[in-house]
Amino acid sequence: MKKFASIKMGGGGRLGFTLVELLVVIAIIGILIGLLLPAVQAAREAARRMECTNKLKQLALGCHVMVDAKNYFPNAVNQKDFYQYGGYSSYLLPLLPFIEQNALYDTIYTMYTTGMVEGVYRGNLDTGDTSAYSPYIVTVSAFVCPSDNNNVKKDLTIKGTSYRCCRGDIIVDDWYNESRGVFTNGAIETVNFGGIKDGTSNTMMLSEMVIEPEVRGGTKITEAVSLITVDDPFSKTKPITCMNERGPNGMVRHMIANPSWPGWKRGGRWGDSRHIHTQFLAVLPPNAPSCSGTSYKNSTVIPTASSNHSGGVNAAMADGSVRFVSDTINTKNLDMNPYDYQVSVGRSYGAVESEPQHYSGPAFYGVWAELATRSGSETPSL
Repeated sequence: MKKFASIKMGGGGRLGFTLVELLVVIAIIGILIGLLLPAVQAAREAARRMECTNKLKQLALGCHVMVDAKNYFPNAVNQKDFYQYGGYSSYLLPLLPFIEQNALYDTIYTMYTTGMVEGVYRGNLDTGDTSAYSPYIVTVSAFVCPSDNNNVKKDLTIKGTSYRCCRGDIIVDDWYNESRGVFTNGAIETVNFGGIKDGTSNTMMLSEMVIEPEVRGGTKITEAVSLITVDDPFSKTKPITCMNERGPNGMVRHMIANPSWPGWKRGGRWGDSRHIHTQFLAVLPPNAPSCSGTSYKNSTVIPTASSNHSGGVNAAMADGSVRFVSDTINTKNLDMNPYDYQVSVGRSYGAVESEPQHYSGPAFYGVWAELATRSGSETPSL
């Protein structure tokens, strides 16, 4: 067998390796790297998940400080202090002064009160038009999960968010009056701690949802929006219709591509209160499909919590704590809408067939839904 050149030493010793010895060493190093790399990746993801947890906790504490200052939580839509200027401001806007973003809040508030905001955060900058300044081009680090960072646009267009407010446990469109969660339609009602009858440790405020990739939509369940046929009214739609969009290999069956202008990608606008951007419904379990009845994803959306963390999502409770919720959490009755459930148990909870969203009974989609109600008389445990 051929040998590398070696230098004979006194006593018959030599310097150098045979080819076989060198290959064995290389193979051992390769095996060690193969064993080490997953551990390094797991450690990095654990660090990202911890940072994500901290960011959610800061937003939850910001909500607490806002309640102390104003005696109400932010709204899911129609912010109490802003809806007279425009109804589609997200829950994140009134939170800005309470998470050390006073200058950004002052800029936006001035634009609202002087009539400059129309079209700025909803329109022109989505096409890349930078002729008018928009404060919504600012990437607020507190609004983006580190595991989601690669999906945030890097250009001078509207920026997105990973963190969502909970609208409740039944299917409603973003402009509906009804809300069974902490975050409501501010034109109808606001909620403070006194309105959380189920207890702050039993009631979920916030969770996360992966921002949709910029490249014309995603096909992964945790990144995509799937096109479905919804009922009229929208609240009659059964969750199983969306759940059935789960395809093989973690993909959706009928992905909606982003339009040529990317304003409607999920999570694409942190300042916009529409479902597709800043709300979620605790109907389907975490990391299940999200769906819409329109190709532009601007209405009739079922937004589902999701993350790039393995096995579940982070969720901030009304007491300020953050818990990790498994994507195997109990859900049930997905083949029913509120009116169907009411009929099945022989009770009247206010829902009528033409308006199931008026349902006022206990959560019936399982533990995940029970966490989302503020006054359903449930005591869910994770």
